[in-house]
Amino acid sequence: MKRIIAILLVIAMALGMAACGSAPSETEAPHTTAPATEAPTEASTEPTTEPTTEPTLSPEELLYNSLPDRMRQAVDAGIVELNQLEDLNRTVTVGEASEMLQKAYIHRTGVESKTLNDLMNREEFSSRTADRGWIAAIPGLADLEIPYGSKFESYEQWMLYLEKQWASTSDLWSGFDNRLCMHMPVFGILDRWDYRYDADSGTFYSEPFGSLILNAVDYTQFWEEVKKDPLYRRADDRYSYGLKVYDSTNGKKFISLEDGSLHGRDALTIGEAVESALVYHNFPNPMAYPTYVAPEETGTFNPEIITPDLLAKETDLPAASCESLPAQWRGVVMDDMEMNAYNMHTDPEIYEYEIQKIKEAGFNYIGLNLDFSWLQDYWLFNTKNNGGKNGYVSLINKKDDGKLSLERLEKLDQVIAWCMEYDIHVNLRATALGQVSGYSMDMGQKIQKGSSYAGELAGLWQAIARRYAQIPNHYLSFTLFTTGNYAVKNAMLVDSVEAIRSVSPDRCVIADICTDAMDSEKFAGMGVALSYRLRDSETYGSIFNMNDYYKRSSKKSEMQLYWLTKQGKNRIETFSWPYNGEMDAQILFSSARKRGENLTDVMETAQKYGVGFMLSDFGVSVHQEERGADYAVSRLRYADEPYYAMITDITSTIEALGYGWCFAHWYSPYGVAFCLPAVKTSTYEQVEDYPYYIDQGMLELFQTINGVR
Repeated sequence: MKRIIAILLVIAMALGMAACGSAPSETEAPHTTAPATEAPTEASTEPTTEPTTEPTLSPEELLYNSLPDRMRQAVDAGIVELNQLEDLNRTVTVGEASEMLQKAYIHRTGVESKTLNDLMNREEFSSRTADRGWIAAIPGLADLEIPYGSKFESYEQWMLYLEKQWASTSDLWSGFDNRLCMHMPVFGILDRWDYRYDADSGTFYSEPFGSLILNAVDYTQFWEEVKKDPLYRRADDRYSYGLKVYDSTNGKKFISLEDGSLHGRDALTIGEAVESALVYHNFPNPMAYPTYVAPEETGTFNPEIITPDLLAKETDLPAASCESLPAQWRGVVMDDMEMNAYNMHTDPEIYEYEIQKIKEAGFNYIGLNLDFSWLQDYWLFNTKNNGGKNGYVSLINKKDDGKLSLERLEKLDQVIAWCMEYDIHVNLRATALGQVSGYSMDMGQKIQKGSSYAGELAGLWQAIARRYAQIPNHYLSFTLFTTGNYAVKNAMLVDSVEAIRSVSPDRCVIADICTDAMDSEKFAGMGVALSYRLRDSETYGSIFNMNDYYKRSSKKSEMQLYWLTKQGKNRIETFSWPYNGEMDAQILFSSARKRGENLTDVMETAQKYGVGFMLSDFGVSVHQEERGADYAVSRLRYADEPYYAMITDITSTIEALGYGWCFAHWYSPYGVAFCLPAVKTSTYEQVEDYPYYIDQGMLELFQTINGVR
């Protein structure tokens, strides 16, 4: 028994040793961890996790990612299918381009265009190769359906109607233009009334008329000479309209001009067609009815635009009050929020990149011209009248008489917000009184009646003052009225002062002494700050001993054209500054208007009453060069050396006196920015591929004056 137990114990021990492994020999080193400096074994280099791989993109995703941003936007908006964009340079058919435009049209108006449907679906139209001339005319044809859409069912019917009845729609086209405040610059490109058409190249252009204009004595002779030209054509409003259609998000144009010309026979690429359709997609519907609010119900600004954070941000802008306008103000005039804006602007929008460029130029003040007609937004149409003098009227719905457009008030909110963000003071400057059925000039009749419309103007100012009451004076001030066109009287503006103060007692309010009919002592006695507009032709004419404002006959038939050069005997080619080595800004400041106060008079009144003062507006009107056929657009301005010297002298003189100033204008051939390279001696830089050009010489001049260069 003992022997059996011993055998079992030996077996158990053997089994235990097998389970635990063999014991190390006396010469074998025990297992230890390798030192940190020891090279890792092969096993330690193997990955401990599964390897990652890039996701495989589909061909569609790869194509989308390769497209320019604007093309991707068009795809996202449903304007074009992605598979159509594999080659952006291929030519496009009328049918394909019309389908894109139709999608944009439906987005804008909520209905289909019969014209575009016809072009999309009828083989004789749709299969044609699209060209630039064709697409330039389409927005006009399609938009004419908005008021007249019930008349015709096809593209051909529209064309026949327009050939026979063009005059019956001409005022309506003007109404569209003015309703949306979109204009071609008065200084060239494709004039609205006349052009030449080269049938061989399909090119529309207007500049060669210059040689005829130079030899004209009056309008009658001009038109007789023009009509003898075998290439003469009356400008088709469809093309004029198409060239002015703009993208409201960035200012891009529906069809671009090359050297001031539309090369109408050039084949249209798919990339160009998509870009045009996207612009059309973002172009306002001219018949869209605004959301109106009564002046007393406008409330405050949109807090999602002018945010609490923006109001609370720190700024280095100086304090402003009626008692003291900052000497540090260095400003520039912007005209965009006006119905006509001197007929220079091709759209009524202000974009953030404009504010950025103004900041880059060193300006910290914008004189923002605000036309109350623009805010009241009355440019709508009477569709019962088929053209004629009353093709468009001021109102459709009389219940909205006297109200303001909420959409445009919020556009004003946005501009003020951008200026706050970039530390730029905004001076809102009223330039027109609203409720106008016709051109903005009509409101001048109201203004010159003195106090008859003072209450209406006061109510509008009170609405603006209430809306922006929370914005401090270092960001915002008001100028009661500024214009050189109307005989504004004190009685027209006094009520506005009290109306503003009733809702915003501490607001910085300025009275601009801009006409002979105004008396600075009246406003200074009310504690209102003063400013002076140094832009009347008589002042500059008396200083420079020149006449660039051509004499006009009292007989309309003998009126000389303003662009005459050969008949303008008193015109001089340029001017020098200082004139004859003697005239300078100090003398200019003391040069009297015909009957009113000069700048020095107003400055002394401000000192006497203890109110603030500034130079609100200065500049020189354009100088017309001879226009030849060697370049395609007008180039207008005085020679750079004396022009720059004049600007430098005026700004340095007013600064030495301890006052701020504002130059006119930011946007013009004689300003810093324009919609085309307007001055042949200047170098321009295009902004972000938009139709917006910066004169580098003027930019550098103001950067130097403003101390940022």
